[in-house]
Amino acid sequence: MRLLKKIKNLSLVNFVKNLYSSLVYDSHKDILELRELLRKSDDEIERLHRELYLLSDRLVQLKVLLKQEEILRYYATHPDESKKYSEELAYMEETQEIITFPYRKLKQLDYVESGYDDTAHLPYVLHENRRLYFPKNWTKDRCADMYRYYIEDENLLGGNYREKAPHQYQTDSFKVEDGDVLVDVGCAEALLSLDVIERVKKVYLIESDEMWLEPLRHTFEPYKDKVVIVNKLLSDEDSENGIRLDTLLKQDVDDSFFIKIDIEGGETVVIKSVLECSSFARKMKLACCTYHKSLDYENIKKILLTDGFSFDSSDGYLIFSSDLKMKVPYFRKGMIRAVK
Repeated sequence: MRLLKKIKNLSLVNFVKNLYSSLVYDSHKDILELRELLRKSDDEIERLHRELYLLSDRLVQLKVLLKQEEILRYYATHPDESKKYSEELAYMEETQEIITFPYRKLKQLDYVESGYDDTAHLPYVLHENRRLYFPKNWTKDRCADMYRYYIEDENLLGGNYREKAPHQYQTDSFKVEDGDVLVDVGCAEALLSLDVIERVKKVYLIESDEMWLEPLRHTFEPYKDKVVIVNKLLSDEDSENGIRLDTLLKQDVDDSFFIKIDIEGGETVVIKSVLECSSFARKMKLACCTYHKSLDYENIKKILLTDGFSFDSSDGYLIFSSDLKMKVPYFRKGMIRAVK
């Protein structure tokens, strides 16, 4: 295994346990020093926050690496099951990185231009000569790194940056068309929406996290006549903080919709209310994430089948490392694409 090759005289489990114990001990020491540091300058307090954040991040990374070693050990002892994921497992064996997309990178961006808007007080990157804004507490480097991750690792917009792209929203035959109404559910920075903004009739940006509201307003200021920002959760019922999609779109009768849903595991809860929109849509295309929970793909597929949609899945699999309780088969389909 990857880590065992480096640690010949110590098992992975003991290695991680010892390292974890050491880090926890060090973190307790940091916490004990907190009271003293609180009496010092703001710079010292900020330094402590950064160190505690880095410590927490290292602990999460260790847990993820341990989970990925668990995956490799499982399939090493279940050769018949491993055949289905032979390409993914081979990649995992050869790399020492934390893996979400287990496929080789084929190319990368030459350069990401980032900057800071002194008027908006927000950082941004340039995407196709348009400014894509990020939260005010982000650095320009963080914005550039995140943008590069969206493009090169997640392959959100395609472009063949990896051998397979399980998180890619569109394909050559399944894409946002001229005149579509785009509904970007869980939009965050809304890269997809900005990428196709010139050819859509209208865009609904649905984002419940308030940290994205100001960046979204500035990103889409040049297109505000056809962009609606909805600061609510997409829900299966209308409420003060939530909204059903068919309620939101009832004025867009007989339009063609492209609906993208990426809401951190809430997809199966809202999918039926989303499909209600097909009753008044001229055409509906649905790109829905299916990797947040282990049964999402199968559950959403069953709902689509009973509602008359045709569909397929994105290419390849991903490992949702944030779910540390994930179990066999570990690999998940990233996206289901449906049409009606």
